[in-house]
Amino acid sequence: MLIQDLIKKKRLKQALTDEEINFLINGVKNDTFNDYELSALLMAITINGMDERETTTLTLEMAKSGDILDLSKIDGVKADKHSTGGISDTTTIAIVPILASLGVKMAKMSGRSLGFTGGTIDKLEAIDGFNTEITNEQFIKSVQNIGASIISQTADIAVADKKLYALRDVTETVQSIPLIASSVMSKKIASGADIILLDVKFGQGAFMKDVKQATALANLMVKIGKNAGKKMCAIISSMEQPLGRGVGCTLEIRDAVEVLNGAKNRLSQVCVAICIEILKLAFNLTEKEAKNKVDEVISSKKALQKLIEIVKNQGGNANIITDLSLLKKSKSSKVVYANKQGRVVAINGEMLGNACKLLGGGRTNKGDKILHEVGFDLNVSLNDIVKDTTPLATIYYNNEDKLQEVETMLKNAFIISKTNKKVKTKLISKIIR
Repeated sequence: MLIQDLIKKKRLKQALTDEEINFLINGVKNDTFNDYELSALLMAITINGMDERETTTLTLEMAKSGDILDLSKIDGVKADKHSTGGISDTTTIAIVPILASLGVKMAKMSGRSLGFTGGTIDKLEAIDGFNTEITNEQFIKSVQNIGASIISQTADIAVADKKLYALRDVTETVQSIPLIASSVMSKKIASGADIILLDVKFGQGAFMKDVKQATALANLMVKIGKNAGKKMCAIISSMEQPLGRGVGCTLEIRDAVEVLNGAKNRLSQVCVAICIEILKLAFNLTEKEAKNKVDEVISSKKALQKLIEIVKNQGGNANIITDLSLLKKSKSSKVVYANKQGRVVAINGEMLGNACKLLGGGRTNKGDKILHEVGFDLNVSLNDIVKDTTPLATIYYNNEDKLQEVETMLKNAFIISKTNKKVKTKLISKIIR
């Protein structure tokens, strides 16, 4: 069997057999194939897709390509959460301490930036000293002792996925539903949690551009998870505009901490919705009971204290959580103005994400180092009325090489129209159980 045979079959829109998928994943795991061969296959899959049987087999084979984490030494209900990615989506850093302070054991493995979206691990590493590369034994001990830990996908978990994930990031093959579903669920199955919550994004700032695509992806992942014996739930949420105010690692850390300090905004709404669904699955609570518990640990600062505990436990400078001015800062900043009048009727989140990459806040090549301190703060939202002197955003940058291009992209990302009609938006579209 040759990988060229698999590339040809997918180019011709033919389904791969279980044996061929097993051959593929073993080859990825053992570094049998060249990057250009895998890139060709990933592109063929992105263009021509995979059916449900292929995707399920791919998921299970990738899960088996590494260790299956045994969380049986951890008392209580173990939960995990995954977002399919979006702009300024930093929910993990807020929901993990909320749920841990309510007795849910949060054994969270997260990823790095992918495509135009940021990654939780890159954001956490903006906190001086925070170690996301602890051993499985330290991970399990942390979850048992303090209720939570957030780490990078280890080298031994879903080995094949880790290699394909890095290639997808730089070959424009991120958007494929079967590749997203198999990547997410292989890691979640291998990570050993009892409950898995999926936050599936749609819109301009997400890989899935509409509700129909997001629902198809969510249904597929929920079905795969249930077949693997997991309690599953998926939230379909909007990314028609960035979820938070900041775009960039340090700015998004700030936004997450603000949620734990009681901020009420789009980010906090999604965080609360995620926590409610996990609490319902974990403890059979009603919607109202779960909501009251979330509100209490935020207002009492218990969740904030739990984040401080998590940061300390993984070697980070916990003083940053109570003094955000200690976060890394860019060398310079510049305000971008609207230069036109009207209503903001659309925000191109993908353009915003790519603008952040140009500043150094994302990866263009596999292994690129991210500048945590660069990015921008957004000053307007959908349906806001702006004047030509209204500041759209503040750019934080270290050098001027790409500054003009970034400024142009930011202005183009905000679609401003002279209309009195408001854009209808709904943050949480549906919940799939």
